[in-house]
Amino acid sequence: MIDTPGDPDYVRLVIRRAKSMKGKSSVLLGGVAIFVISILLSHSGFGEEGAPDISLEASQFALLESIPDEHPVFVMTLLQFDREEGIASCRDFVDLTVPHLRQLGGELIFYGEAQRFDIEDQGAHEIFGFRPNPWDALLVTRFPSRRDVRAFCEKEEYQAAVDSLQASVKDAVVYALNGTGYKNIRRSSAETFGPPDFPAEDTLYMLNLLHFKHEGGHEDYVENYGKKAMPLIRKRGGDILFGLHPEQLLIGEEEYERVILVRYPSSDVFAEMMLSDEYQAVAHFREEAIDIGHLYGFSNAFEELKLGEWKE
Repeated sequence: MIDTPGDPDYVRLVIRRAKSMKGKSSVLLGGVAIFVISILLSHSGFGEEGAPDISLEASQFALLESIPDEHPVFVMTLLQFDREEGIASCRDFVDLTVPHLRQLGGELIFYGEAQRFDIEDQGAHEIFGFRPNPWDALLVTRFPSRRDVRAFCEKEEYQAAVDSLQASVKDAVVYALNGTGYKNIRRSSAETFGPPDFPAEDTLYMLNLLHFKHEGGHEDYVENYGKKAMPLIRKRGGDILFGLHPEQLLIGEEEYERVILVRYPSSDVFAEMMLSDEYQAVAHFREEAIDIGHLYGFSNAFEELKLGEWKE
C-alpha cells in the first residue's frame, strides 16, 4: 500500500509515472513532475540522510523464499559510497563475512571495485549507452539455497559488519539472481566456479545490466548480437564469466532482465574492440534488442584478498 507522500515507494511511483509521460506536453508535465517530486522528497526522508538500508528485512526474506529452492541463488549488490573510507569499509566487510559465508557452503564469486575509464568517441557514447559508472563496488555472492541467505544475514558477525558498512553507503541495488541459461537449456557456470583468479592489475570486468525492448528480446539479443560479438571478444583474449537471470529486486528501483559479467585483458583492449569496424558492424543489433544496456567497468579486487588480509 503506497498512498502517503512520506512513503519512499510513493515517491518512486510518482517518478516512474512522470517518466512514462515523456513526450506528452513535456515542458508542462516536466515542470509539474519536478515540482511534485521536490515536495515529496522534502517529506520522504530521501536526500543526504536517505541512503537505502542494505540490511535485508523479514519481508525481503519472505519474498526471496517464495520461490522454490531448486538451484543455488545469487545475490548481486552494487554499492555507491559517500565518503573516501567507503572502499576500506567494504574490504573490511568482505574480510569479516566471507568465512561465515563459506561455513554455509556459499562463496563470494566476484568482488570488484570501480575501474573508471573513458572512450574518446562521442559515437560510442551514443550507440553503446556509456555513462559514468555510478557504483564503487560490486559483490556477487552464491548461496546453496534461499534459506541460507536468511541464515547468513542473521549471523551476529554479519550484522555487525553490515552496520559498519552502512555508514558509508550513499546508494545501493540488491538483486536476487538465478543461473537460468539461454532458453533454459543449461545452467550458468556461476553455479560451480569460485572467485576468478585472473590478474587484478589490468584486467577489466564489464558488468552488463540489460533490459529488453519486447518479449523475445533476449532471444533477439543472443541470436543477432551475442553470437556475433562473442568471437570478437574471444579473439582479443576476453570471455564471459557468467550470465545470470534477475529474479527479484530486493533493494533499488531499476529493473533488469539479464546480468552478464565479461572479462577483457584491459580497458584498452575493450576500447579498441568497441571502436573497431568489425564490432561496429554488429553493434546495432544490441541497440535494437535493449532499452537498458548499462556497461560498468570493475577491477577484480577479490584477487587481492589473501588469507583474510589485503595486500599493501
